[in-house]
Amino acid sequence: MKRIFAIQAVFIITVMMVSGCGGEDNDKIEVESGVVARVAGEEITNQDVEKRFKALPQQQKREFSGDVGRVKLIDQMIEEKLAYRAALDNKLQYRDQVKQQLDYSREMILIRAFYSYLSDKVEVSDKEVEKYYENHPIEFKAEPTLRAQHIFTTDSLQAVEWLETIKTSDNNEIFNKLAKEESEDSTTASDLGNLGYFHPGGYIKFYGFDERFGNRVAWLEVGEISDVIPSKKGYAIVKLNEKSEPGMKPLGRVSQEIRNKLKGQKIQEMIPKKIDELYEKYEARNLFRKKLMARVRSPREFWEMAQEETDPKQKIFYYRSIAQKYPEDKLASQALFMVAFTYAEELRDLSFARRAINELLKKYPESEIAESAKWLRKNLGKSAVKFDSVEEMEREMGKEKE
Repeated sequence: MKRIFAIQAVFIITVMMVSGCGGEDNDKIEVESGVVARVAGEEITNQDVEKRFKALPQQQKREFSGDVGRVKLIDQMIEEKLAYRAALDNKLQYRDQVKQQLDYSREMILIRAFYSYLSDKVEVSDKEVEKYYENHPIEFKAEPTLRAQHIFTTDSLQAVEWLETIKTSDNNEIFNKLAKEESEDSTTASDLGNLGYFHPGGYIKFYGFDERFGNRVAWLEVGEISDVIPSKKGYAIVKLNEKSEPGMKPLGRVSQEIRNKLKGQKIQEMIPKKIDELYEKYEARNLFRKKLMARVRSPREFWEMAQEETDPKQKIFYYRSIAQKYPEDKLASQALFMVAFTYAEELRDLSFARRAINELLKKYPESEIAESAKWLRKNLGKSAVKFDSVEEMEREMGKEKE
């Protein structure tokens, strides 16, 4: 009898061991095939985890890096799946508030998808990229490359003493001697204060990003020793050893940047036109705007409405209302100018911009804004001219007068 019990016990233990080993082997096989978790029959794959990891903010990526971090991330994804399943089991998707949120999220996703769909239709040709590159040489001007060495101190009087020593010494190696033996920058002293190669507006060894310091060095001629140059860290005397003349950045290096910029401009021009089409197609009307317009009385109110408006066509409508309803008001000439400016700089419709300018100059030839209008008309269609504000345009006008 005892023998039978012993045989049964051995049999049960053996089955349990085989079953346990079989489960571990199956789990191992699944992980090796890319499945890292399972919830109610739904698989979470390595690809799902990697996608989630890439979407994490940078600071969270450190928390979930490595194998241990990956385990934590998978646990988090499992917890989310469990909560989702429980929400469905409790029919939470049918609650009014939740349903509204789901509908809103769906609407927002589709709106973003529509704008992305429009964006995908916009193309920029290689010729357009080349033309922009040729017409904007200043935008792609490369900074000169500099190589220099320095003597550094936090004491301005010490820097002045060094400069006097360098100027009065007959020793051609005096700069190197001071840089090695007396400079307070221990990181470069052993290398005679060598700062290596850098651009004026870029990163400079020891100084970091200090554009003012970099520009002062760029003013030097090769072989010239500077006066005392103040920096964010202290005071320095610098010797310029090499300087490459600035040229143009190669087209290949900036072509994608140009392509993205031109695509963005095309999208900005296309979307208002598309929205206008959709207004007509779906018979959209802003009833509150009509109500607001009915009670607007003064040109100042129209002006303020135009200033707050983001739709360029509505801006033009408000500015036009000033010019038509209040032609004697001091804002009328400025409103016509803003009509022209909005056509030129936001809608890129140069024909209507020119008409508005001509109307302004005919009706208000002695107005304060007439000079700006003439300048704008003169520069219509020039590819280099694209202003985000009237103030930016006026600054450009001021440069021409200097």
